[in-house]
Amino acid sequence: MTYRRKPLFLYVLLCLLLAAAPLRPAEDEAEDNDSYFTIQMGSTLWETLIDNGVNPTTWRDVFEFNRDNNPAFRRIVNANRIPRGTMIYIPLESGPKPQAAQPSAAPSRTTAVDTVRLLDNVPFLKITSGSRVQINDVIRQYCVPARITGARERANLLRSLRADIRDLYRLAGLEFGNRDRTFYIPVHYTADQYAALEKRLSALYGSPDNFIRRDSLLAGSPTDILHVARRGESYRSLAETYLGSTARFPDTYVLKKSRPDHLRYMAQQIRHYNLNQELLPGKTYLVPGYLYDSSYYEYNPPVHLTRHTKDFLFYDNGLQISLESHITRSKTYWKSRQQYLPPLGRELADGSPAYPDMIVWHRTGLEPEIEKVLREKGRTQFSLRYIFRMAVTNYYIDERGNCFLIVDPDKNPRDHAGSPAAFRCFWNGEGRVSDVSVGIEIEAGFQSVLTQAQLETARKLQQVIRSLYVIPADRVLDHRKVASRRGPGLRLLRGRKADGLTPGDRIAIGIPVVLDPDVLRGVADPNLNEIQQRRADSNDYWHLTDVDPDLEESARAAGWHQNDGRWYSPADSGGDLPVVQPSSD
Repeated sequence: MTYRRKPLFLYVLLCLLLAAAPLRPAEDEAEDNDSYFTIQMGSTLWETLIDNGVNPTTWRDVFEFNRDNNPAFRRIVNANRIPRGTMIYIPLESGPKPQAAQPSAAPSRTTAVDTVRLLDNVPFLKITSGSRVQINDVIRQYCVPARITGARERANLLRSLRADIRDLYRLAGLEFGNRDRTFYIPVHYTADQYAALEKRLSALYGSPDNFIRRDSLLAGSPTDILHVARRGESYRSLAETYLGSTARFPDTYVLKKSRPDHLRYMAQQIRHYNLNQELLPGKTYLVPGYLYDSSYYEYNPPVHLTRHTKDFLFYDNGLQISLESHITRSKTYWKSRQQYLPPLGRELADGSPAYPDMIVWHRTGLEPEIEKVLREKGRTQFSLRYIFRMAVTNYYIDERGNCFLIVDPDKNPRDHAGSPAAFRCFWNGEGRVSDVSVGIEIEAGFQSVLTQAQLETARKLQQVIRSLYVIPADRVLDHRKVASRRGPGLRLLRGRKADGLTPGDRIAIGIPVVLDPDVLRGVADPNLNEIQQRRADSNDYWHLTDVDPDLEESARAAGWHQNDGRWYSPADSGGDLPVVQPSSD
């Protein structure tokens, strides 16, 4: 009896083992697991990414990666319809454990075969590849400079390039993804053009031939001090000569008791006042008069902290700031998210300490339909949880005008204005905008009207920040003013973002018109034709906001003119809008 059952038992056991053994995926369906790790789907993809320490704003990239590589996603076409418990592949450039940086070696089986024009005045490299090459591999090869070795910096640059290239794909009517073996890379996003743009900007801000005195471009003050630079001088020596004493600064000034920090901050102030140019012997520089004669505090009276409790900060202008979401108070949060957050110390491009001398206003920018549903359900503080967990701003103002401190203002909240690695932000010759600015998020859609309570809190919060630091009115900005991206011809383009305060909001809290110094100098293209066309043609809600009137005024001051609704540059009669053309191949 035992002898007869033994073969049947072995046969059943063999069937069970074969059924449990995983099938080897086809070569074109699976990605080498050295390029991703796995997590398990929870309630939503957004929450699942947050809970696993992955930036939730990369959910589209994660979903597309799984559509291309994960067999479990073969029948999933909607990111909102992923079954709970599904294994999700997370590409390593999106995950919490960045890999050591690798040189920009070419992926196997990729060839640049031709240059084509899918958009007018925008040449593209046409690249063919093998079956296992991803769009990220192509971007790394052709667009990421080999000299950028930091894992985080390379990951940020890759993510920014991918978003910008996807945007141009949409303009050209192409599908962006890994299914097609032919890729198109805009020539102006290649590593060579990146290096050429860096070289151009370095020459523009560091060459005697390109020097521009501030008062020839922007209005100064009658009390400004004119100083002719001598050999061996630096901005720090100018700060020590004219602004070395802290006696003229009120007690609210955060650097009053630290003279070394004060001198570095004053040197930064003088440099930015002079368009961020190098100090060149024989050239005339302006020392801000509002710092020398203390007139800054005549227009910005000091605001004092009257009471500090465990949960709130109280100021004598009536502002009350909640510490409920102050990230440094949550040690477990800090430890679990530290591997994903970038260093929060502020620093300039040369590695020296930086200090806030700007304010950048943001809107949380919910989709109008989602915002409507949430308001109908009585939900408030829609974005606070994400802002807290990802530490993306210094302050947050909710719908009712309540103010929350998220990240201390002396820290950089995760490049809130954009990564400097890809020229995602640029203002007055400074690419590290997030390192020299305080970020404030207001809970509102791009087309929503701010409540009176929000405006009143915004006005008071602005007073407090400008009392702590020296932030002149022309450096109180919106995200859309400082946001930029690279364009053809070694140019920077405005129009990458549309969030911030409206002209009416800025007037309500006392901010004057601010001209764009980079447009005035010809460093940045106002890009108004593309902005206007997107307002007319795009279904994306963030493109439906009104054009920034300050940007239009800056364009006119720089010599741009408008004819039949189209803008023309002073150099030629053509416009700046890439026009969709049929592919030439």
